[in-house]
This record gives sequence, structure tokens and C-alpha cells, in this order.
Amino acid sequence: MYPVKHAAISATADGENAVIAGVEGKRIVVLGYTITATVASPSQSLKTVFRTSNASPVVLATFFASDDGFPTAVGYVGTWEAPAFAIPPGEGLDINNDTGVDCVGHITYMLK
Repeated sequence: MYPVKHAAISATADGENAVIAGVEGKRIVVLGYTITATVASPSQSLKTVFRTSNASPVVLATFFASDDGFPTAVGYVGTWEAPAFAIPPGEGLDINNDTGVDCVGHITYMLK
């Protein structure tokens, strides 16, 4: 069995925000996450994207922040048998925010 790890998500910059650094020869398997996204103004409805950290990123999940002025929360509770997604060996996990979007939360993962 692989040890379960946890990381905080504090993606408050526009554009790329590193969440989990890649480890040579290891695959990141995301078991679960919770993200709360806020937008700079209520008129915005912008997106946040989980993606790999390589030169040609692969989009793993896309979330849209609410345009009603309230934070938007999304989550996935999985297990090692039903993970949210897995990343190719050696690659990290990033969150890419549209302008004006901030995300906080946590993520549970394994390195395989």
C-alpha cells in the first residue's frame, strides 16, 4: 500500500499555481479534493483548471466560479480504487486560474 499524502491548496495568483510538485519516476494519484473559488467581482464567471505541469499541459478537470458573488465549492471524495485522476510519472499538478479567481482548499493523493 502507498502512503496517503495531503496538501493545502492556496492558488491565489492569476494563471499557474503549483499544487503538487512532480517526483521523478512517480505518478501522482489524486484521491480527493475540496476547492472553494471566489471571483474578484460578482459580474465575473471565470474558471479554474486542474492540469499537469508539463510543457504541454493536459486539462484534468475544469470548474467555473459562481457569478452571484458567493464562493463556489467543489469536491471529490475517492479512494485508491476510485481516484479522481492520475498524472503521468514525473509530472506535477497545477491549478490554472482565470484573471480574478482565487482558490483555496486541500487535496489528498498518493505517489505510486
